[in-house]
Amino acid sequence: MGGATFFLLAARSDPAAVGPSAQVGPEPSVAVAQSERAPARVDTQDSVREAGAPSRRAAPRDRMARDLERERIWSSLRRKHQLEPAAPGAAAPTSSAAAQLPVLDPQYIKTAIAEQLVPVAIECYQSALEDEPELAGKLITNFTIIGAEDIGGIVEDAAISEDSTLDSAFVRECMRESLMAVSFEPPPDGGRVEVTYPFEFEPE
Repeated sequence: MGGATFFLLAARSDPAAVGPSAQVGPEPSVAVAQSERAPARVDTQDSVREAGAPSRRAAPRDRMARDLERERIWSSLRRKHQLEPAAPGAAAPTSSAAAQLPVLDPQYIKTAIAEQLVPVAIECYQSALEDEPELAGKLITNFTIIGAEDIGGIVEDAAISEDSTLDSAFVRECMRESLMAVSFEPPPDGGRVEVTYPFEFEPE
């Protein structure tokens, strides 16, 4: 199966899996919406305590350093899978070659989202609530993760779906920028995956 496989909370091959949701006591909650079923709600603080503090939490990073990490990951994947470069001397392969990469492990993706992205979503939303205390709605994120087992993983590109109902330019841009700043632990096996992940925001 190629790297263009989409995940909506979990791999399609694992329909019973439930993605993380955020329930932060009296604080605002961020529940991950599920297709055709009510979202499960899990205490994010408990999830973080069980997993331990993320060792590579999202943080603004120098663009040059991020671009270098991206090139290292692509170079590693391209060499391992003998992919055609997009241009002579380029680290990244052609888009058609990238689509043939193995799909990253679903559990790796779920862990990365629980440890890295849910806390970021909460922070973005809490910041917006200071000015808009009644702000609520769904934010659908689309992003691509690439990872090499000898280097780590990053978000290759990120966008907010036009189908999102959360009416906050701040939260949308905060989420997009935060996604692009995230880095992950090295995956068990290198690969690529396109992810569609909806968050349901509502104040408590």
